[in-house]
Amino acid sequence: MAEAGESFKSIVNIMGAIPKSLTITPTLAPPINTDCCFERLVFGALTGTDPFENDHTRFINRYPNGVTAVSYVLQKCNNGEMEDVVTITDNTLGEFFAFDFFQSDSYSYIEFYLSWQAVLLAHGAGVYRIKTIEANILASLPDQNQFSDQYVLKVFSPEAADGTVRLDTVTSGILGNKGNRAERFAFPPNSQDSCRVPGWFGSNEGEYESSYTRYNDGLEVPLELNFREGFTLDIDRMPECIHNYLAKWVFMASDVFITDYNSDNANEHVLTRVTEPSDYEPGQIKRSKLYKVSTKFKSAFDNNRKLNC
Repeated sequence: MAEAGESFKSIVNIMGAIPKSLTITPTLAPPINTDCCFERLVFGALTGTDPFENDHTRFINRYPNGVTAVSYVLQKCNNGEMEDVVTITDNTLGEFFAFDFFQSDSYSYIEFYLSWQAVLLAHGAGVYRIKTIEANILASLPDQNQFSDQYVLKVFSPEAADGTVRLDTVTSGILGNKGNRAERFAFPPNSQDSCRVPGWFGSNEGEYESSYTRYNDGLEVPLELNFREGFTLDIDRMPECIHNYLAKWVFMASDVFITDYNSDNANEHVLTRVTEPSDYEPGQIKRSKLYKVSTKFKSAFDNNRKLNC
């Protein structure tokens, strides 16, 4: 398993001259079974402004001194090739925060909270990604291009969203290696994000905690009884990079809200606020690079209490 700092760098895609040790890896045989491609599914509505029908995605990068300019470019797949659609310069397609809007640890940040409904209405459904262009002060280094994951944008319908769960987060503070600022990421205050995954959320359950007065004869008289509600999140098969993103990014947010879109769920969950998961242990299937995970959460609210006055 990779060190936490290494995993973090791969998730956040931090820019900077971070020394890397020489690593020798074995040559692997090609996989016997080829998994179907995993789709990062997002939705937008053709009409209305219902927030539960319109997804958002945050793109945020940081850069050290020496980077003079950074821009985001929306790309769309056309006949198998990713083509530039528009350079992000304003809030037309979401909330845009230009390069250097926020600084921390001598790093400058750029952020874009993309509205998929705005993209849908302007450019249609399809496969999209964000290209990041970095201009460096050193003439010997040309502009550096980096690319986000690809997102499959579809028109929202209850049928299309059935079988998915949306995780909405709000994050402030610092994430990453506390002993090395090159592997630390400082979030602007109240930074929002959203992620849709294949899965199911529910199984309302809970646990009791009680306190008693115990008498010499062994009698215990209850003084207080608490019930803390809990839930289970079952996530369907996904690649390791998405599992890492959930475990070390999404579920470490300041606030996590979960909305379930499954038509067969016995309980309705709309922006159910939870604490961090009890664990995160994906179950890998032999000869497959996609795997599932099941984890438990507690409600963020601990307010079911009975006092025996």
